[in-house]
Amino acid sequence: MTVPSTVVNFATVPAISLTPDQAKDWVIEQTRQRISRQFDAEELAYQQRLSSARKREELMRRVARARVSKKPVGSFLLLEKKTFLFLL
Repeated sequence: MTVPSTVVNFATVPAISLTPDQAKDWVIEQTRQRISRQFDAEELAYQQRLSSARKREELMRRVARARVSKKPVGSFLLLEKKTFLFLL
């Protein structure tokens, strides 16, 4: 739930005596810090998702290269339509 910037929750303002301008500055600073923390958390989550995606991509690349690089042990010769001869 977001609170409009014109509303000040004085329950969270420090117990020291603040003028309305100081209270407004304090609220602005707290809001800036909260947004900064949210941004940092989102950035960390993004980096983690990116890292796991890169790992999956590398694994897929390795699997694809492994399939392509396998060499056949023998070869098939087509003798007739449905007859194959396997040579070693």
